[in-house]
Amino acid sequence: MADVRAGGDTLSVRSEIAMQGRTPTGHADLVVPFGVVTALQGRDTLKTSGRLLANASFTGLNPSTASMYGTIRGSGSVGRARLDSLF
Repeated sequence: MADVRAGGDTLSVRSEIAMQGRTPTGHADLVVPFGVVTALQGRDTLKTSGRLLANASFTGLNPSTASMYGTIRGSGSVGRARLDSLF
């Protein structure tokens, strides 16, 4: 778990890994507010709204038998640029 605060917003990462027998499984969640991105770039005077959300899960490490699933979603704006939807 990690949180980074900048520009009044919080970027967060959460993850968990466990063993099911001898097979590792896990998941991770990432939240990236656009306000954090602009603040870290020194552009915190830009008006921002919205965020990106990423989720991933996996089972196994062997390339022939492992599986992974993930999504990235988001919406919002930075200055005049808009991200209407990302599925």
